Amino acid sequence: ITGGHRKNRLKMDTQSLKIFSKLKIDGTQKIFSPVIGTNTIKNYFHNPVCYIARIKRIRIEVTMAKLKGTGMLAVWSEVSEEHEEEFNEWYNQEHIAERLSVPGVLSAARYEAVKSGPKHLAVYELEHSSVMQSPEYAALKSNPTEWSKRMSPDVIGTKYIRNVYEMIFPTELTDEIALSPMAPALQVGRMNIPSNTENEWNNWYNKIYVPNYETVNGVIRGRRYKVVEGSPKYMTFYELESVNASQTEEWRKQQTAHPDNERMREEMQHESDSPGIWVKTFEL
Repeated sequence: ITGGHRKNRLKMDTQSLKIFSKLKIDGTQKIFSPVIGTNTIKNYFHNPVCYIARIKRIRIEVTMAKLKGTGMLAVWSEVSEEHEEEFNEWYNQEHIAERLSVPGVLSAARYEAVKSGPKHLAVYELEHSSVMQSPEYAALKSNPTEWSKRMSPDVIGTKYIRNVYEMIFPTELTDEIALSPMAPALQVGRMNIPSNTENEWNNWYNKIYVPNYETVNGVIRGRRYKVVEGSPKYMTFYELESVNASQTEEWRKQQTAHPDNERMREEMQHESDSPGIWVKTFEL
């Protein structure tokens, strides 16, 4: 809403207030749902950035679009050079939008490896992991487009990893996480852990290891996941402001910042290409 002066005052009745719908302010979607207390009101909107309004006999309830839930689908892949161009076109022009049409798929982005791999990583933030069992998702999976039949990474990929996860840390989804956009860069670790140390290791990872890394400049947050479909059992997912955030001396110091770190780090059974660093290349 961009009115600036009293001369822009609007007289609205119940019907005209229906124009309040999904708006974007500062690049963030806001949903306005007016509750009308009178048929005719005067509205003065003075601040186009903060959408501060002096409103008479009206209440506007503001909610922001949820971008993250507790589930995640992560797909890593590599394709041959001859397929690379069309593979990227298929992903960006058709596949991401198709998956975002499924209820419960909240946001998605593609990333490309700058350290380790596999080269391509597609991340889908889910309301919860069971979205991948929904009838809507099953319908897409069972009725692929002709382009998908030719270009899907499970068809042409020289490497293909598809894992579905449920978040285990933090233990609750905060508004800060739920409303946050897809990160510009990621560091992702995929690992197993011996069962005899698993409980102690998880406690250390959640209470000491991730929180210490979250103090590093350029680290947005760390989340941990347990696999629902796929392997290995655990994934650590650091959201970064840039690919350099986890390459600094400050980051490296966290590896030995606590007396338990050396012993617990030795218990990690990383995949051969883990951890890796990816930069965002595409987002709808």
